[in-house]
Amino acid sequence: MAKDETGDQGEAFLREVDEELRRDQMAGLWRRYGRWLLIGIGAFLIALAAFLYWQEERREKVNQQSDRLARALTELDAGNTDKALPELKALAGSGTDGIKALARLAEAAQLVRGDEKPEAIKAYEAIAADQSLAKPFRDLAAFRAVQLQYDSMKPEEAVEKLKPLAQDGTPWFGPAGELLAVAYIDSGQPQLARALFEAIAGNEDVAPSLRGRASQMLTMLPETAAEAASAAATEAAPEKAASEKAAPEKAAPAAAPSVSGAPESK
Repeated sequence: MAKDETGDQGEAFLREVDEELRRDQMAGLWRRYGRWLLIGIGAFLIALAAFLYWQEERREKVNQQSDRLARALTELDAGNTDKALPELKALAGSGTDGIKALARLAEAAQLVRGDEKPEAIKAYEAIAADQSLAKPFRDLAAFRAVQLQYDSMKPEEAVEKLKPLAQDGTPWFGPAGELLAVAYIDSGQPQLARALFEAIAGNEDVAPSLRGRASQMLTMLPETAAEAASAAATEAAPEKAASEKAAPEKAAPAAAPSVSGAPESK
């Protein structure tokens, strides 16, 4: 029994020595690095406080600018351009990225309302080329620029500009896809137009009005390449018949002199 008590006392002593040694080590580490640790913690807390302050200020700034933008758009809808346009110009120059983009898009839209199409196209193209703005804003501006000048563009040029915007899953797939399908029709590619209208009609993320128009267009487009060729031949047939009918009429005057000039038989 005495032996067990002696062993227990020895283990307890060793534990005390071990704990004391660890305390000495911790004290040494604290003396060596404690100051820097306190400085690091203090710097972290200051940085955290600064970030939280900046985040709150930014939120407040965005809220204020959003209110200003909303008021400017309300004035614009009411026809008070003298009040709205200076505010939009100010927000376009000093607003946060999102507010800046929305203000510039509103300015371009006002140019369209004012029947200043060339200036509006330039404004939209400038927004589309501004890499500092978020891609959805730039894509919207690029689409509007093509939309405004579609009538003066070659269909192939419109296809080239619209294809990047009309990718399934992108924000402007519906409207850009609809105009791209029209460009496919105008460039003699009805099957590509049909495939695109089918994708629009079956996409639940697209606005119902666009899906409805796509479904209507599908009823008027050929389902196969053979049908497309047949439709093209049917359309060309009246023109061919008209040209063939016109050919003898043009040739008749040429034949008359030889008849009238022939010697009379006796």
